[in-house]
Amino acid sequence: MPNRLQPTIRKSLPPHWEVIDESLLEFTYDADQAIYPAPSLTYDRLKSWAESCPELCIVLRRGHDDGQPQVSSASAVSESVLGSIIVLPLLRRYWVQLTAEMRSEGPLLQEHDVDPMEMFPPRTGALGSEKAEVGLHVFHIERFAGFMTGEEVKRIGFTQLALEEIRGRVEVKFPYWRVMGYSALTVTPEGSRAFKRSGFSPTYTSSTAEGGKVEMMIRKGA
Repeated sequence: MPNRLQPTIRKSLPPHWEVIDESLLEFTYDADQAIYPAPSLTYDRLKSWAESCPELCIVLRRGHDDGQPQVSSASAVSESVLGSIIVLPLLRRYWVQLTAEMRSEGPLLQEHDVDPMEMFPPRTGALGSEKAEVGLHVFHIERFAGFMTGEEVKRIGFTQLALEEIRGRVEVKFPYWRVMGYSALTVTPEGSRAFKRSGFSPTYTSSTAEGGKVEMMIRKGA
């Protein structure tokens, strides 16, 4: 009997997290500005956050094989990227200022004012040294249309899935941080509901110039 070529069966690899690349960072910036225009937030500022702590600026990508190379261009976001999250680790004093209740003249600290050189905690620490108290601010989180869930993930939801990935990364990569809590500004009802399902509570609400609502959400603890 002659040998017959067997068909090659490619197995889908599981999705995986990786550091966001520049094309996706640009896509994220443009998408955010479209939803919540913030002229004071420049792309260079966003890029400085990603460069200062790339471990917390990540995307969930679809698994692939050698016959399906990864694509990272913004035009292919819906095909290869399932979701993304950008988290800013802030030293205690700055996190408190960012999340403090709005006053008539505005918050003590706004997102676009976050300077990673001054406000991010040290990346390393000495053995036995006091841990830096840190608040983790979710600047951006997005689930893309390609995100398909099994029953377990569907029960958790993408927001909780991404936050768990961040928690695990901080625990492993930054053991010298003591996490006080998480925060996020939400500008859509869907965003507010997603964070509430993940244990966040609103602390204050303000209005945008366009008449929209901005809500600060906080979850205490690591």
